[in-house]
Amino acid sequence: MDERRFSVDRMAEKKKDVLADSAQLPMESLNLQTTRQEPSAPIGSPPSWQSDKEPRAPRAAFKPQDFKIGKLLGLGSYSKVAQATLIATGQEYALKVMDKGHIIRERKILQTKRERNILDRLGHPGVVRLCFTFQDQQSLYMGLELCPGGELFDQIKRRGKLPLESARFYAAEVVDCLEHIHSEGVIHRDLKPENLLFTADGHLKLGDFGSAIFVDEGAYITAPGDERKGSFVGTAEYVSPEMLNSKHVAASTDYWALGCLIFQMLTGVSTFKAASEYLCFQRILQRDIVWPPDMPNAAMDLIDGLLDMNPKTRLGSDPARLAALKAHPFFAGVDWSNVRGHRAPPLLPAPALEEEDDDGEKAFKSATGRGWQRTTGGTISTERPVPVLSAPAGAFRRLVLLDPHPHRNFQIRNAIADDGDWDCAHMGGTLESFKLPTAQSMLPPETSESSRDDLEIWERFLLPGERIAFTTLVKKHKGFSSKKRQLLLTNTPRLLYMDPVKMVLMGTIPWTSELSVRVESPCNFNIWTPGRTYVLQDLHGLAWQWKAEIEALQ
Repeated sequence: MDERRFSVDRMAEKKKDVLADSAQLPMESLNLQTTRQEPSAPIGSPPSWQSDKEPRAPRAAFKPQDFKIGKLLGLGSYSKVAQATLIATGQEYALKVMDKGHIIRERKILQTKRERNILDRLGHPGVVRLCFTFQDQQSLYMGLELCPGGELFDQIKRRGKLPLESARFYAAEVVDCLEHIHSEGVIHRDLKPENLLFTADGHLKLGDFGSAIFVDEGAYITAPGDERKGSFVGTAEYVSPEMLNSKHVAASTDYWALGCLIFQMLTGVSTFKAASEYLCFQRILQRDIVWPPDMPNAAMDLIDGLLDMNPKTRLGSDPARLAALKAHPFFAGVDWSNVRGHRAPPLLPAPALEEEDDDGEKAFKSATGRGWQRTTGGTISTERPVPVLSAPAGAFRRLVLLDPHPHRNFQIRNAIADDGDWDCAHMGGTLESFKLPTAQSMLPPETSESSRDDLEIWERFLLPGERIAFTTLVKKHKGFSSKKRQLLLTNTPRLLYMDPVKMVLMGTIPWTSELSVRVESPCNFNIWTPGRTYVLQDLHGLAWQWKAEIEALQ
């Protein structure tokens, strides 16, 4: 038997075994029912994730069929969050679904249990509320409060940058929230604009406590339940230097992220933006901050204090420094006794969704008026005239990765399960793997001599004078479902996605000056446009390379 075929079969069998085991695993075995420890509990007493008290959020008798699933809100290595409506009542929630097999296989039982109980422990208007939990044979479910105003990230991108007054208002609400969760013994460890969500009236709530730990676990860079010793959690551009240096993690790590957040709100760019995780971490460790000339002095001084390399002297790191943070001139006029009692700044809505692609999703019509272009059998058809686009010299890079065409007998070197599920958890996060992988090193050896032929397969979808700059096979997510698509970046530039089996162009991602790429993990990345966010997963773990290739053409 072919060795690679054997690997695929064994992996499929292993997955079936794990799912069979997890199907018999009750929620009680995952300790997800344990919960709240009173904040007055003495130091040294068992943390809430070891408590046997009844949970505040009930274990409901729901089934997935009880919900109508809407748009995808978030994607992780083993979980998805989507907007969901409880059919019986019409009540809307953010429904988080976690794969039991992955939780067991990747030893994330304690981490999952911890997230559930942290949400039970926290009761604050600035924290997303856990409403209920339930399970079926394959998955665990958390019904979370839905924040219909979207992410802070979206507001920053839509406006370019936030007005000073808005940034001050939101920063004060974040400080108020951090003060509460820290008083309850919780460190978030993943504070970023994507995890700050707006209520209908424009106030912020902190969500996604999947990386959070308790203070009594903070002596370890990896708390119990973290999958690998020496790994880091959180997001590259907001991670603190002490986390990169594998040192003690305390509440001050959240205040480092707050400094990055305020910088991004006022400038529109992340503080330590770079083309790869490695370069990003180098900028953090070197404290390489590029201050814009129009940064207000009070804001610069505040951010400078929050981005103190020494966590012990960082603003907010202890009660005295927290008081100094709240008394800082940047927060002049803030009523700390009633932070959420004032009217929030107005939210800028998303542009109208005008077109629908062949994947059945609405899309924003770009300012160029070019609209959608579809092909059948390699012929481009459109309701509007399509301009002939020439390739400007030096405006593109040569093709660096081609996925094997599905009709050929190529086999991917890293075997995946027969049902096509991609488990990217093994690809990310270790401090030894910060180097951006080269696309050529990821190519299966069988395809290296056939690159030219594979390139020609996709060239039928191009316009005259257009050339492919980068392409891989991805999963394009919508709700809790996903579809495999060949994603192409061209030199003009354009982003197209095709059905790789039917060989049909399914749609294009509108290229505008506001387009940006957000890397969530080595596999998962989002392409943000004014009209919507495209949630994508790369088979080869080349999310950072997608970001670099797209930004090279901007």
